[in-house]
Amino acid sequence: MMSENPNDRDPRRVSPHPVLTAYYRDEAGHRRFLTRLFDDTASQYDRISGLMSLGSGAWYRRYALRRAGLTEGMKVLDVAVGTGAFASAAMTIVGPWGSVVGVDPSTGMLAQAHKKLGIRLSQGVAEALPFRDEHFDFTTMGYALASTSAASCPGWPAWAPAARRRGSSCGTAGTPWSISSPQRRSSRR
Repeated sequence: MMSENPNDRDPRRVSPHPVLTAYYRDEAGHRRFLTRLFDDTASQYDRISGLMSLGSGAWYRRYALRRAGLTEGMKVLDVAVGTGAFASAAMTIVGPWGSVVGVDPSTGMLAQAHKKLGIRLSQGVAEALPFRDEHFDFTTMGYALASTSAASCPGWPAWAPAARRRGSSCGTAGTPWSISSPQRRSSRR
């Protein structure tokens, strides 16, 4: 039984919230619930995200990516690409000599990203990427960081092995108003 004292909890073992049995009963159900939620809301996602970030999202994504070490010519994997907001920001930084690839479990989100971006997109999840390790120079995950399973992604970030040695990862799980700086991880091993 889990302790009621928050100080006794191991943050690597505590899910972000209790299982919402009215919506799903286990981790597989949680994944299906989230995928269906994002499929159903994909066409409205950019508008809602823009309102919630008070219009600051585009500049903040570029700022976060540059601060985490993204530079011209890098090969980027955007995990949980969604509608392509982070991928779009990354494309402006890496330029024509770099590349951006997106992966997402939601076909609805991938369809929206496909409409906006001319990049390679693939269906998949952060916990089991369809790419070999060390294939990218840089990995990123935006708001979806808050939806990634704590049970299947202990430690941060589980998807970083996709980045080459000495590569970087950038993850943000909020707006500039709720995050002081992007998280940066050098994948030196």
